[in-house]
This record gives sequence, structure tokens and C-alpha cells, in this order.
Amino acid sequence: MKTVKLSELDQLIQKYCDQKEFTKPLMLWFARNQTLYEVKAELTNLTDHRHDTISIIDHPSRGRHRIVPDGEIVKQGSGNVEFLNHDHLPESYSDRTKRIIYHSCGKQLEMGIMEYCVYQLRKLQKPFICLVNDFSAGKEWAIGQDDLEKYFDQYCVLERTYAEWRESKSQGIIPEMVKYLDAHQDLFIESPALAGMPKEAVHTREHDINSLSEIIEDLRTRNESVSSKIKELHAVEQSWGSPLYPNSFHFTDRDDFRELLEKIFA
Repeated sequence: MKTVKLSELDQLIQKYCDQKEFTKPLMLWFARNQTLYEVKAELTNLTDHRHDTISIIDHPSRGRHRIVPDGEIVKQGSGNVEFLNHDHLPESYSDRTKRIIYHSCGKQLEMGIMEYCVYQLRKLQKPFICLVNDFSAGKEWAIGQDDLEKYFDQYCVLERTYAEWRESKSQGIIPEMVKYLDAHQDLFIESPALAGMPKEAVHTREHDINSLSEIIEDLRTRNESVSSKIKELHAVEQSWGSPLYPNSFHFTDRDDFRELLEKIFA
């Protein structure tokens, strides 16, 4: 699997879409779900008139009924992949369609939709871009890695390193948070790459850091006690869900971070 830096992703996508002949869908793997949704939003931005882009989340004939040769009516569900009609075009497809984005929150690498993307790309000769999470690899319902290598052009989108984040994003973060992270750069990484992904494909806490900074700035202006502000911030961070990876934690569970908050809110 190849890799691409987040800062170079636009050029990769443009180069892919500019091909004269399409033989493989472009599959982009993401370690951080927030990055996937940000990229998807950019690709499907309706105000961008340079491309006429549509998106699909599943095989368009999924759930329909089909009469098979012996007269039986079979529902084209996930258990009947062999009955899916790959000739069905997406409902939003038109003569203006220039590219098709595939992303699902369900079984992203399920055989039926993977076959459909390859079939329609070769038939329509329009770029297909598949957005998938790294944790989808190797699932029991997922297409095998050999077939992925054979039929898809795969890139893992690398998250920013701490240094890259520090230079490009830290301007919007409160100075105290930046200083804290400068002294604890290892906390920027939530987990190393999952099995089967390039070793650089780490999971980061960029989104959590950005959100925490905004909330801290808001709490700093409120006329409340320091303890109540810390308690509220802790509740907000807990509401984001349980950590997903072994090395995960909540910032507000750390004693040194609570000490920092006490100084900020004092």
C-alpha cells in the first residue's frame, strides 16, 4: 500500500481524475475518522463547480427484488450478493456526473459494493474514489487484501505529525495548550498504526485538541468556580465516548493537565 501526506492529497486526487483511461478505483484509507469526513466534505462540496460529483453509500440495487430464472423472487440484500445487478446506475447519476465518491458507515469493504465500484468505473470511465477507515481491513465480511491490491489503487492518507500540526494548526489553539503539548509531544498520538497499515499511519488526537482548546477558551470567560469549570470540561470530554485504543486517555484524567487548567481558570 502506498502512502500520501494529507497536504499532498489534493494533487493525488487531481492527478487520478485527470487520467484518460480508468482501470482501478482510487481507495483512500484513513486512520482518523474526522479526517475522512473532512476530505469527503471537500470532495462533495456543492459550491465547487469545477466538478460535478455524486456520492454513494451502497450498491444501488441493494434491497430491491429480482426474479431469478426459476421464477423465485429474491430480495437483493446483503445475503444475496450474487443477485446484485451491477448495471444499475446510482440514482443521482446524470450526464453531468464527472466523478463518484463511495463511503459507507457500514460494511465498507463488502464484496458486492467493491465489485460494483470496479464494474462501473470500467463501464462509465469516470473516476471512483472510495473512502474507507483503516479498521475495516481484515474484517470477516471484507474483500481480501489480494483482491484489493489487484483491483484498487490504494493509498493510506497520513495524518499530520506533531511538527506539521504545530506549524499549520496550532495558531488557533490557546498558547497554554500548545506549551503543554510541546512538553508532551507523545500525547499527540492516540495509537500507532493498526495491523496491516503503513507504520506512519498513526491515530492522532488533533480533533480532540482543537475542541478542548475552544471549550477552555469559552470556560475561561465564565464567572464560575475553577472546580466547576474543570468538572464541566471533564464531563464534556467523557461524553465524546470511551477511548478506542490501548494507549488512549482523556486529558482531564491527567493530574498535570488538571494543574494546567487550575492555572488557566484561576
